Amino acid sequence: MIALTVLCGLFCSVFKPREDFDPPGTTGYIDDPFNFAGILEGSGEEFLKLDWYELFDDEFEYVNIRLANIVYDKSAFINRLFLQQEIYPDVKVKWVNKEGFLITVNTITIRHVLYTVADKADPDTPLFSGSCGFVIVRHDDRIWRILSWTDEPDGVSFFSPAPE
Repeated sequence: MIALTVLCGLFCSVFKPREDFDPPGTTGYIDDPFNFAGILEGSGEEFLKLDWYELFDDEFEYVNIRLANIVYDKSAFINRLFLQQEIYPDVKVKWVNKEGFLITVNTITIRHVLYTVADKADPDTPLFSGSCGFVIVRHDDRIWRILSWTDEPDGVSFFSPAPE
């Protein structure tokens, strides 16, 4: 009888429901090193995929308005993010929406978002800062993706290199 109870306990624990599921739809950069989830904070919407290849739309365009020659497509921008992650592995990015969200069925427009980039050890001392705007779109798969990003850095930009 004791052996049957122990055997049943072991067998039943194999089929115990999991309680530690991964968040739905996230792959790759689940830790969101640049806090892109913070862009939509307070909107009632969220990015279901924070992997950079899913987060940015295939038609994505990044523009540094202070440097008209700095324009990135999706691939070039993701490469820039990888480089910045290597150079600054311990940064924290904070996004503060100053004007709210214009939300339609398949588009979110955000006109004025302040950002600061600081070292996690000293979050009150920004290394980089600026203001930007976003157009975020949703296609048939119902996943929000950043379509365009207009950046106006205060001085040197974190998201694009200084001109040569």
